[in-house]
Amino acid sequence: ATGGTDIEVSAGDLFFGTSGKGIVLGATTNTDANTMDDFEEGTFTPVPKFGASSIQSGTATSHGIYTKINRTVWFNAVCNFAVSGTGQFNITGFPFTSNSIESTYAYTGSVYAGSKVNSGSSLIGTVGNSETVLYIYDTPADATDSIAGMTEAFFGATATQLIVSGFYNTSS
Repeated sequence: ATGGTDIEVSAGDLFFGTSGKGIVLGATTNTDANTMDDFEEGTFTPVPKFGASSIQSGTATSHGIYTKINRTVWFNAVCNFAVSGTGQFNITGFPFTSNSIESTYAYTGSVYAGSKVNSGSSLIGTVGNSETVLYIYDTPADATDSIAGMTEAFFGATATQLIVSGFYNTSS
């Protein structure tokens, strides 16, 4: 329909019979910048690591969910792990590769690491360029201290849980 006519679908689904089509928002012509053409929901298995070594706990599994709208991936993940190994803490296994533009690092809306977070500090995360890896950093309350990658010393000697949510951009 054209003009001022609404479209109502009272049964069934609305889908496009060919690729490269989508819903045009806020424009009168079909331009890529205004077309919503990708939506997906799903699960993924985050793998907590120190450096390149997996530290997945054998007793509790890690799990994640995501929603991808166009090029933005929103995620929530719970990681259960045993503290062992060396290197920076990271989580692999994210469902889509991030884009290669440095200014689009992930924003982690929240990161929770049990009672291990130092008083006055907060945790942030970034998904590296063209990667499926989330790196977690400790940001100290004192502005004179620098942001540091989290290592096993941050967590202590016991198994722990880390909960993280946020978003990052992909190239497609």
